[in-house]
Amino acid sequence: MAVGRKTKRNLIGTSMAEMPLALWIVIMAMAFPLIVMVMLSVKFGFFWNAARDACKQAASAQTFKNAPPDGTLSAMDTAESVANMAASSFSGISLVPGPDGRVAQVSIIKTDLTTQTPSVLSADQPLSGANAPPDPENFYYSIQVQLTGDIQPFIQHPGVQFGGPQVPGLTAPFRVTCSSQFPFENVQGLDD
Repeated sequence: MAVGRKTKRNLIGTSMAEMPLALWIVIMAMAFPLIVMVMLSVKFGFFWNAARDACKQAASAQTFKNAPPDGTLSAMDTAESVANMAASSFSGISLVPGPDGRVAQVSIIKTDLTTQTPSVLSADQPLSGANAPPDPENFYYSIQVQLTGDIQPFIQHPGVQFGGPQVPGLTAPFRVTCSSQFPFENVQGLDD
């Protein structure tokens, strides 16, 4: 037996022994937050699409506020119905009612064709007063649907239970507001 002889250790075996632990740490430290962000982004995409679909369907209505005589829905009722249907189709998305109790806030946007200056009329109100009747020769009319809602986190992280801060998207719902705008197809129905 040789005394004082130094043997060199093989470092490959050490790396192989530590790799499962290191990979687990990397996956938990990087992949978990990415999965949470991806799921929040997907849910936000569904929410944005609910606003877009509600506005697109409402833009093809015959009237703005009052139901037309043929029994179809007005633009405001169509936006409300489509928004509720789209948001309820996906888990983790909930709509928040506005000050008037409706989840879809529908506004008329009147743009002057010569100056290109838009003016947003008060929400949920048809054309009236000086704005009525519609003047398609001088103005461009579109409607805007605005939705406000909460997006639930993918996994409810308990966070700090007693008095800890609420982090939207991680320990609490994430409040978002989306709006969409489309040209109103039946301009003569904006004052009804």
